Amino acid sequence: MYVDLVGSSLSSSFREFAVATSVTILLVSWIRALLKDRRAKPNLPMVGRDGFIGTYITAFRFALNQRSVLEEGYAMYKERSFMIPELTGWRIMFSSSDVVNEIKGASEELLSATDATRDVLQSQYTVGDEIHTNPYHLTIIRTHLTRNLETVIPDLLDEIPQAFKSLIPESAKDAEGWISVKGFETVIHIIAQVSNRIFVGAPLCHNSDYIRLITKFAEDVMISATIIGVFPNALKPIVAWVLGTCERRTDAVLKHTHSILEERLASIKEKGRNYEGKPSDLLSWCIDAATGDAATPRNLTRRLLGVNFASLHTTSISLTHVLYALASRPEYVTPLREEVEEAIIDGGWTQEAINSCLKMDSFFKETERLLGLGASTMTRRLMKNHTFVDGSFVPAGATVSVFTTARHRDSGAYGENAHEFDGFRFCRNSENDDNDASHHFVTTSPDFVFFGHGKHSCPGRYFAASEMKAIFAYIIRNFDIKFSDGFTPREVWFGASCIPDISAQLLFRRRFSSSPPL
Repeated sequence: MYVDLVGSSLSSSFREFAVATSVTILLVSWIRALLKDRRAKPNLPMVGRDGFIGTYITAFRFALNQRSVLEEGYAMYKERSFMIPELTGWRIMFSSSDVVNEIKGASEELLSATDATRDVLQSQYTVGDEIHTNPYHLTIIRTHLTRNLETVIPDLLDEIPQAFKSLIPESAKDAEGWISVKGFETVIHIIAQVSNRIFVGAPLCHNSDYIRLITKFAEDVMISATIIGVFPNALKPIVAWVLGTCERRTDAVLKHTHSILEERLASIKEKGRNYEGKPSDLLSWCIDAATGDAATPRNLTRRLLGVNFASLHTTSISLTHVLYALASRPEYVTPLREEVEEAIIDGGWTQEAINSCLKMDSFFKETERLLGLGASTMTRRLMKNHTFVDGSFVPAGATVSVFTTARHRDSGAYGENAHEFDGFRFCRNSENDDNDASHHFVTTSPDFVFFGHGKHSCPGRYFAASEMKAIFAYIIRNFDIKFSDGFTPREVWFGASCIPDISAQLLFRRRFSSSPPL
């Protein structure tokens, strides 16, 4: 008995010693790596306190909630550029339109979007670095998907009612006909099902486990990227291995895609690249573009996950913001509904009809102007020393970004009510000029950088905008929508992202006893 107690005591002491030693080694390694990673300090105004402790406190704050730190800096420095300490370097924030245009036109050799995106997403650990080293899917999105919107829209429109049947069930309505659902969770599942009708086709887009896995992957990437980004470079592989986001999700989704991919690859080998009955979806386009190791079922599945992440994360957040804006402002429902009805009467619900809904387009643009996806955009890694047009000298290695809020709430561009929501702001001066595309939701400018600006602006924005507006039109045509009395959704910031209030319940009530044409 005595021996057992002593053994137990020694074992406990050893475990405590091992844990304490491990923590000490981890902290020492962390601090040494941080000191090694921190690049040359630019000579610019800084947000937060100076000194070793002060800068790392600010760096942690910035990693967890960008907006609060950026607003603090903008309040102090206004239109001037300023810098923010990050854990492994410095972030330089710009807000003037002149610098936006300079970043837009800069070469990849000077300002690298690829390197910056790899840092933000920690892509080598979260989605697989081959997504950035061989981004052939971007060419597919720019060419096949964007140029063939008229072709894919009918399938997209066909899928929308099917998604709503399962996610907003009639059996759940109360005595007054209202159905309560979790807003963001419902939207991301609708977007996932509708998008994957175009990405992989039916019946896989109807598989609930597949949809669950890809939506979970979209969430995991952002959470994992934020966690991994807090650690110095030397420790990131260890943290990524513990989280296991990329490999674990690829294995799970591969169970659903492997047989489909094997069948399609075998058909190409047997019948040729353009065999009869070949599916016309993004997965087939990726198979056609992939070469070498990229053409294996595992790597094609990882590519599919990467495309889904980029699509689901941004599109779901954006559409949820728009639906929350509508539910909070019922005065916009009637004019938006009337516009959709008129578009249907004129020529049915087509891509052309979607593009004709200028009020809806303006409502989307105004919502994203004030909320959007995050506090910063057009993020680039500076590859060599450079003096920007505003006179700011920045050494190589720093990360530069545009402060979105400063551009989107600039009184010079948007007038004295720049901070106020005006849903039809962008369509008042354009209704009589169909050739003027400057007001459109998908059009970027130095004053509207929601999709970025220039050659690196979002390549999938035309598909995403059409998809969101088609779903939005279906909702206002078929449902009344509102929040519970007195409820106001919160703005939730996590890292760089503005996340819709995940606790918000949206109330839907069907307007028709049977499904209408749209």
